[in-house]
Amino acid sequence: MMTRWGDRFGRLLPFKVRPDDAKPTWRPRPTPSQRAQESGTAKPSGPELDWLRRLARGDTVADVARSAGVSERTMFRRLRSLYKKMKVRDRAAALRLAKRRGWL
Repeated sequence: MMTRWGDRFGRLLPFKVRPDDAKPTWRPRPTPSQRAQESGTAKPSGPELDWLRRLARGDTVADVARSAGVSERTMFRRLRSLYKKMKVRDRAAALRLAKRRGWL
């Protein structure tokens, strides 16, 4: 069995003491929302904000596509690229981020 300071045979392992002014080697891992805030997600363009507003109102992707004059499949692709731009995974996360940032 390994101990905290030695190997399984009980021998002490050599280790180096870090100087006090050295950078810490461990930091807590940021949460996804903190990563999004740190990365500075780009603000959507005018039409993209309009799509988000319509989705927040409860419109379907087909309704948004019809108003934009494109097919439903094209709108799904455009929304997927918008989600990547905002650095979120799905529609719900995009709408939460947009509301939190005051874009809606």
